[in-house]
Amino acid sequence: MAKKIVSIDLRRLVVKDPDKLVERLSKALKTSMVRLEVRGPKLIVELQGDSASVRTSLARLKSIVSELTVKSRRGLNLYPPNLIYREVELAVPLDVVAEVLKSSGYKAQHTSEGLETNAPLEEVLRISEAVANALESIKALPLTTSTRKAVTAASVVTGLPPEEVVERGLQAGVIVEEHDKVIVKGSWREAYSKLVKALEGETGGVRL
Repeated sequence: MAKKIVSIDLRRLVVKDPDKLVERLSKALKTSMVRLEVRGPKLIVELQGDSASVRTSLARLKSIVSELTVKSRRGLNLYPPNLIYREVELAVPLDVVAEVLKSSGYKAQHTSEGLETNAPLEEVLRISEAVANALESIKALPLTTSTRKAVTAASVVTGLPPEEVVERGLQAGVIVEEHDKVIVKGSWREAYSKLVKALEGETGGVRL
């Protein structure tokens, strides 16, 4: 029978509710005995069972902790993708979230590791949820991926419904219909910038 005790510093993790983390771990860790206890800023994880189940559970524990760990470098926070996806319950395009954050005055970029920004997590999640809602409202429209990104970013930045952004984008010639698809010419970032400029005057400026 193998036994392993691990101490996790909750202060290093993005955890709003330690009880929810305990609940998640209790479902993920599969050994004959699992004991989870929050002691101040620490979470004590005790595993006991056969060697294979303990190794598997430790790997799962490491994966979950890694997902919740925010690294800092060069004054920026690196938010792992799964952390954002889990909170907003959708795999939102982080390149779009980054562009909206930049329009809010933050430094932001989407990398292979996640979202790198100086924005606080609360702002990242707020904008990510707005992006998710905008995408949901236009999922039935025949838009290309690039068009969806440009429209979604412009909608979140200007505060206009994405359907209206599409309509006005067509009127401004930034968006065009071609072969039963609604497309943008050039990169989606260029189209997004043009959409915002076309809409700014009508909305009285950018609203975030």
